This record gives sequence, C-alpha cells and structure tokens, in this order.
Amino acid sequence: TIPDSEVEFRIGNVISTKQGIRVDTNISWIEYDRTLRFFQSKGGEKQQSRYTTDIAGDIHHRYGDNIDNWYQKVREYNFYNQDYGYKLSISREIPIQPIPNFHPTLTRVSSRTSFLLFGGKMRADFTEVTNPSNGTNKYEIELELLQSTDLDTITKALKYTLIAKQDTIEVYSYDEKSRMISWINQVL
Repeated sequence: TIPDSEVEFRIGNVISTKQGIRVDTNISWIEYDRTLRFFQSKGGEKQQSRYTTDIAGDIHHRYGDNIDNWYQKVREYNFYNQDYGYKLSISREIPIQPIPNFHPTLTRVSSRTSFLLFGGKMRADFTEVTNPSNGTNKYEIELELLQSTDLDTITKALKYTLIAKQDTIEVYSYDEKSRMISWINQVL
C-alpha cells in the first residue's frame, strides 16, 4: 500500500451515465438500513460520530465531535467493480494549515455508525450524509482497511456486506441479477 494511505471499499449500485458504466455510492435507505441492522445483529464493537465537512476541490475542513482537521485529499487510485457494485479507493489525507476566509463549494453533515471487524483489521462505516443547502440525504457504506491484512479477510468483509445489502444468501453480480429478472419476466 501507499504510506499513510486509506484503502476503502465504497458499496454502491452500478448505473449507466453518459460517461459510461460506474458505481454510484449513494445507496437506498432500504439497502442501508438492512445492512446496518445486519452488522448490529453481530454485536461487534460500535462507535458513533457526528461531524461536518466543508469541501472546495480537494481541500477539506472536518469539524465536530472533538475534531477540527484541515487536509488535502489526494486520490491515488480508484477502481470501479461493475460486477458487484463497489468502488475501491486509495487516497491520502495530507494535513494542511487552516485557510482563512475558506469558501466551500459543498458542505456534508455526517452521522456515522462504525463497527470494527476481524479484530480491528477493518472497519465498516455507515454514514447518513445531509446536504444543508438543499436538505437531501445520502446513505453510504464503506469498508476501510485499518491494518495490512490478507485477501481472505477483505473478501469476507465484502461478501458479508454484499449479502446483507442484496438481502440474499449468496452474492450475485449485476449481470446475474439482470439475467434472472429477464428469465422470470419471460416465465410470467
């Protein structure tokens, strides 16, 4: 990994845009709530936080719940998994000095519930984000790598998260979902 980097798997849905197929990490309330309840039922160590982030380009000012951080977010790598609907993101948050008269282009008010996984090797973050300028809510699920770990641990975390989000016993790809819906529609 890149030193001082954060490695996140952002869970979402595959969508088609003018720029092509991508993963939208704003999931529905139903998927968010179902997956959150799944993690709550496992009884892991839970943390809660509330904070605000003002953003202008790659400059972020995060404050609230005993934090006041200024940083530049440098995205090192993004990979969109179109089969299963997640985005792997590797980035660094480089501390910077406060900027006087900072004018954000976006403000995010976040309420986050987090669960430590696999003995603290990973963390599952469930975040409800409100945009105060228009009152809209977004629901996000991220799996963050906290320690170097083996591929098996990452695979298990992704599998359990996708099983809960999809409300299924076995994880299925978007292609498998489309084929199944098409087959059922033909039968009906």
